[in-house]
Amino acid sequence: EQEFEYYGLYTETEQPNKTYLEARSLSSNAVMYKAQDFSFALNDALRNVDDPLYSEEEFEGVLSIREGNSHEKLLAMLTAVNDPTANFEEVFHTYFDEENYLTWLSFNLLMGNEDIINHNFILYSPENSVTWYFIPWDFDGALRFGEYRSTFSQPDSLRGIQTLNSGILHRRYFRLDGSLDKLESKMRELLSESITRELTESLIRSYKPVLEKTMALQPDIELLDMPPNELIPYVDGLYDGILSNYEAVFSAAKYPAPMFVAQPERYPDGSVRLAWEPSYSYQQRPVTYTVRVYGDYQMQNLLYEQSGISQTECFLEELGNGTYYLLVTATDSMGNEQLSMEHYESDGVYVFGLLEFTLK
Repeated sequence: EQEFEYYGLYTETEQPNKTYLEARSLSSNAVMYKAQDFSFALNDALRNVDDPLYSEEEFEGVLSIREGNSHEKLLAMLTAVNDPTANFEEVFHTYFDEENYLTWLSFNLLMGNEDIINHNFILYSPENSVTWYFIPWDFDGALRFGEYRSTFSQPDSLRGIQTLNSGILHRRYFRLDGSLDKLESKMRELLSESITRELTESLIRSYKPVLEKTMALQPDIELLDMPPNELIPYVDGLYDGILSNYEAVFSAAKYPAPMFVAQPERYPDGSVRLAWEPSYSYQQRPVTYTVRVYGDYQMQNLLYEQSGISQTECFLEELGNGTYYLLVTATDSMGNEQLSMEHYESDGVYVFGLLEFTLK
């Protein structure tokens, strides 16, 4: 008796809850979270419900609570993942299912979903188990190729496997011997068995009549990233884009891993300490660092430069008060140079690898 209202082809109306789990033959007696701003780091907002400082609102700023009323299991896993003294290989196989992890990760990388590091995935753990499983969620950033990649898309050296380094779990997993080979094997398996050209193009043919009818309607027309007459040819080329994502993952792996850079600090004697985390070569090559300090984010006014640094720190004897821009890069023995995980962003300007800092 109600008038039909079209919500759009791209509107997700299903919610991750008990019904969602049961529809997928998963146990509904479980704990389940949706990542909001979660990179597997320990966080003061993540406390158990019996903690006097527990705040559900603060907790859900990191992980949205979908099922379960205790966070004890989650906190045990996070403590283990962040323990630098623990054998991480044992930790990983205790708390995660490697087949699930590699399948989830491989699929997202093939789809070009760059928004999975701290957002847009579900963590699920059934009752009477310490194992956590990844469930895909939200692909609004996927299948964007060429000029339609995000404005903030990484340079080639930071794509694919390198994107994952900002998440603690991923960073530690891909330091394990053979882990990169396992990822490549899983991606090849998906391409040969599940995401084949034949199947992908068959699905596209079945969807195109629907797309042609809906793309001119509201709200779909406002959500398009390109003119409607360009969309169908773009969709026809999706499989080649998927293959390019596969190539990007392993092309980026030839570069050292990006590292986080600490905020510079001035010592009592007036010197300034610059420090950063160690990088890592997936090919086990030696890595050295180059430090540059600029007076502007356009990196035109170079104030200091030192290369060939083998440690993860250096000291500047003379640097007055003011705002500066620090660029730390890692270079392996083959000359492959990598940016850090830092970035500068202001008024539509986005510079990868650059850290703004102020000395007083």
